[in-house]
Amino acid sequence: MEPLYAAVALDLEVKELRDRLFSYSVPPELTDEIFVGSQVLVPFGHRNLVGGYVVSIDRERPPGLKLIKPVAEVVDPDPLFDRDYVDFLRWLAESTCSHLSDVVQAALPSCVLPRLKRSVRLTNSLTERSAPEIGSDRSRAMLLDILRGAGGSSLSLQSLRRRFTSRSRQSQSEFYRLLNALKQEGLLEIATESGTRASTRYTTQVALTGRQPESKRQKEIVALLEENQGEMPLTLLLKSAGTTHQTVRRLEQSGVVRLEERELFRDPLASLSLETSSSVPPSLTPHQSACLEILERELLSPSPTPWLLHGVTGSGKTEVYLRLIRKVLDEGRTALLLVPEISLTPQLASRLKERFGELVSVWHSGISAGERYDTWKGLRTGRVRVLLGARSACLANIPNLALIILDEEHDGSYKQSNPSPRYNARTVAIERARRSGALVLLGSATPDVVTYCEARAANRILSLPERVHRQEMPRVEVVDMRQELKLGNKSIFSIALKEAIQETMARSEQAILLLNRRGYASHVFCRACGHVVSCKHCSVALVYHREYQKDNSAARGHLACHHCGATRAMTEACPECKSPFIKEFGLGTQKVEECVREQFPDARVVRLDSDVAARKGAFKEVLDCFVRGDADILIGTQMVSKGLDIPRVTLVGVLAADAALNMPDYRSSERGFQLLSQVAGRAGRGDRPGQVIMQTYNPELPLFAWASRHDFDSFLETELETRRLFAYPPYSRIIRVVVSGLHQDQVDRQCTRLKNELESLLVDSRAEVLGPAPCLIERVRGKYRHHLLVKLAKDAPCQTVIDYLKSVNPQEETRIAVDVDALDLL
Repeated sequence: MEPLYAAVALDLEVKELRDRLFSYSVPPELTDEIFVGSQVLVPFGHRNLVGGYVVSIDRERPPGLKLIKPVAEVVDPDPLFDRDYVDFLRWLAESTCSHLSDVVQAALPSCVLPRLKRSVRLTNSLTERSAPEIGSDRSRAMLLDILRGAGGSSLSLQSLRRRFTSRSRQSQSEFYRLLNALKQEGLLEIATESGTRASTRYTTQVALTGRQPESKRQKEIVALLEENQGEMPLTLLLKSAGTTHQTVRRLEQSGVVRLEERELFRDPLASLSLETSSSVPPSLTPHQSACLEILERELLSPSPTPWLLHGVTGSGKTEVYLRLIRKVLDEGRTALLLVPEISLTPQLASRLKERFGELVSVWHSGISAGERYDTWKGLRTGRVRVLLGARSACLANIPNLALIILDEEHDGSYKQSNPSPRYNARTVAIERARRSGALVLLGSATPDVVTYCEARAANRILSLPERVHRQEMPRVEVVDMRQELKLGNKSIFSIALKEAIQETMARSEQAILLLNRRGYASHVFCRACGHVVSCKHCSVALVYHREYQKDNSAARGHLACHHCGATRAMTEACPECKSPFIKEFGLGTQKVEECVREQFPDARVVRLDSDVAARKGAFKEVLDCFVRGDADILIGTQMVSKGLDIPRVTLVGVLAADAALNMPDYRSSERGFQLLSQVAGRAGRGDRPGQVIMQTYNPELPLFAWASRHDFDSFLETELETRRLFAYPPYSRIIRVVVSGLHQDQVDRQCTRLKNELESLLVDSRAEVLGPAPCLIERVRGKYRHHLLVKLAKDAPCQTVIDYLKSVNPQEETRIAVDVDALDLL
């Protein structure tokens, strides 16, 4: 038989090896099991066996290699991907300055990645040998002593390594050298178990055969089965009928039922409550029909081009999505619908489930490993043909893909900043669509500036300028909080907002209050010496979080860092001068909730921020409560600003409308306009007019005039003029390089060295290197951070810069992170 050779991407931690492919021979007994995409175990250095993925198989022996080791084991012969998908992953690694192993791990669900469990135990021969034979070396004795302490049982390799290195102060390489030497001497043995982190689950199904039952009890069970379309899961039948396994077995023996083992699909949407009982689509507006006609025609093109669907809030973009998905399903193909945040999936999933039933599933970090595994399998088998997901879903290996939709395409959550790969789901979606011949539809009421300019240049913009039921856009009022102070109003609510809340409640309508800052107070401050209590690990102030008893009474609370997660008890005295004059300052959603309850005691209030949503299912519980009308006021951060379509909401209040505008970032105006426009769009979506009140200390900013008029065009032209002046995107591309480390001087030296080398590399290019400078938050998780920006002309090739940065080996004790087309410069 002609020999085969496999190129394998290994799951390694060593940076220099993470992008390399390693060649192995395929033993004859594995020839029929190994394919591109197979998970394998291969010998590698002192590790004995490591996991990897086959990315190519060739018949020609790789040149220049004297010794080629064989593949040891195929973990799962069912391929995880094919050649086309491998090419896509390589493109993603190259374009984002990432390692191939990082990309593979991000793209494949962790539940299907290889899992190795290696254990070490002493052999019987050890007891038969004398101490002089074993040796008196202290390290050897210590390692054997640790294994003896296991009492004849095995120790996991990780546990053994941890105990040995902590006691002996030896390096990991010394541990592995010693381990292999003892193994060669027959003193210990290493066992390896392999598999994946999830597996298929099966259920026993009881089905009627048509044969008549004999006894009365049997007839009752058969009647129950007939009420459930002739079959039920065994566990459910036993519970519902109040019967036993023996009774069901007798029914099987008499031929009345048959028992079948069936694969169980763990549906992440099983507990989803549908919004309506009707799946009849609503009538389309003329604008919707015109957009849909163009998009359906584009679907039939062999090489569809991306389109931007620019529609005001409430204009019916979602219905256009649903009609397009139906068209794709009718053609036997698959659709992917992306949303920027997990919190947006429940309402949208409900509408998808109503229309497309069991063909729908979701993909995000909030579902269990089993649900993710079954969804991944369902995509490959065709059981799942409509996938709703957050950012990571754009990396899923989806066969027969015909349509990719990005709802709220402007949202910054589509960009992954950490960890690697640092990709933008919008860019990835366009590339995936190009490779599979799919259509990309980008939808937003406030499109990303770069997206809009590209779509306008290509004449690929579709407009939905009116709301579905021709409702008026909400009336927006901007309140100057400086004048409120002059009038003696020290409340967090302006007089106008307080009156509007009272009137809204009197009409039995609902209100949303937005403050994009969680916690109770933004910082704790000593009025005696001016000390601000800060995080020990990050250069930021700690945020005060109040704790509440079961009866809603407040407790002392704690301080928390929103960057590293560190917490500490609320201090009674100033840590600096020991003064008791320590007090919390600033505003957070917890304090807003407290103030609402004090000023509107009859109001039913719920809060929605990442603190509340941290508990699984909490987001859906709070949102369902508000949608049902069981709460009058919803207080929240930016997660309440988009995706909510609640007809009874007629008032939106923005408590600190200028908070997002003061960041030293070229996109701060864009982010602020998008946030204000999106949250304003939550009001007046039913048959009652909407009202929006924005509170600010800078009402003269033109941004508020644009947001008040829902005037995207004026905002865009002014924003583009500013960016043209300073050569920011869309007139350039930005690559951000962040150097981090424990020692500030080392970080500064490495960053300066990179700047000098990049300037030499780009001396003849249309590029500029800005920096180095400390990041806005200079220290995070105990590490100092300095950065520099490489600003390239829009049409200048950036692969030279990416390749150089990928080849750099950080000096001293520093790390380098590269973000191509960076959105976050903080």
